[in-house]
Amino acid sequence: MLAKPFTTVSTADWDAFLNSVETELDNYADVSGPAPTEPAQHWAAPSQLPPLTAVAAERVRAVLAKMEYTRAQLLVLQRDVGSQLAAIRSIPTRSDVPVPIYLDTAG
Repeated sequence: MLAKPFTTVSTADWDAFLNSVETELDNYADVSGPAPTEPAQHWAAPSQLPPLTAVAAERVRAVLAKMEYTRAQLLVLQRDVGSQLAAIRSIPTRSDVPVPIYLDTAG
């Protein structure tokens, strides 16, 4: 059996794919500004990527770590917003109940 000739697999396709993933992740992870106006696109695994190289594998692991970090941050923010909404909902809205001048925020 003849050995297959050595071919160099380019990481350009992986770089382009991971750049697009990171760009979308950054758009949704930046909570300091307004929320994105476009909904996240349904993700489908790319079918034409070459085999994963060692260099690309390192970057994939870095992107996955960034995704997990962002997910954890967004869960904390979600809980904070939920707590704030619960506090707002606890304020009486009936007109026959006297409205307090000061709102007890300490609990």
